[in-house]
Amino acid sequence: MKDAKEQGVILPVEGMSFDVVDEKLSGLQSEMPSEVAGKLSVNSLKGRADIQRVVENAYLKFFPYNALFTRQESAAASIENQVLEMCAALMNAGSEG
Repeated sequence: MKDAKEQGVILPVEGMSFDVVDEKLSGLQSEMPSEVAGKLSVNSLKGRADIQRVVENAYLKFFPYNALFTRQESAAASIENQVLEMCAALMNAGSEG
């Protein structure tokens, strides 16, 4: 297996401005499938504009926290448990399995 340097993945010597980083990210994004073509696969997490606003706002509120330590953070654990319960309900995984 190649290491990061062999793959050409190295930390830059100099920083880049927000605009340069955003331009590079936009270029990568343009290579992704269109919203219509990717609706049932890669774009499955995107909803209507009002739903997307709620999701992005929630994500940004908790982005700085390390999700690996939910046992120490009761608020994060509560969110995690609710998501797991919703997933189980969607899969009809009741107490009988």
